Amino acid sequence: MRVDFAFLCREVEETDRAYDAFSVGIDSFASTAVPAMPPTFALFGRLRANEVEASPADVVVRITNADGGPIHEATFEVQLTRLASGGGQIAYFRCYFDHVSFPHHGDYGVHLIVNGAELHRSILTILRPPAGP
Repeated sequence: MRVDFAFLCREVEETDRAYDAFSVGIDSFASTAVPAMPPTFALFGRLRANEVEASPADVVVRITNADGGPIHEATFEVQLTRLASGGGQIAYFRCYFDHVSFPHHGDYGVHLIVNGAELHRSILTILRPPAGP
């Protein structure tokens, strides 16, 4: 199993056999106060597996603090679909985070774990806004 792509964004809409992602590449939110509660965001991506790997895949998306301590976790299954071209199986996924509380300013990890193996990690930073004039 591998990740073809995964990124943080504001929203993902499914259209006619395709996906539209909005505000792609989120890597930070600014907050004057902590704990910070940024607006809803999502991790969107595509998994790829060979012909013999089992489906469904067990997925965990875990947000951790700088020390690796848990902040939030979501678990779900994705059903892989065989490609007509015979090039294996794929599955798109989207995992929304709403009302997640970040206790401090700084870096957080957003970890994608599939069938027990970490396949991707994004960094999300909670920033202090710049001081005014």
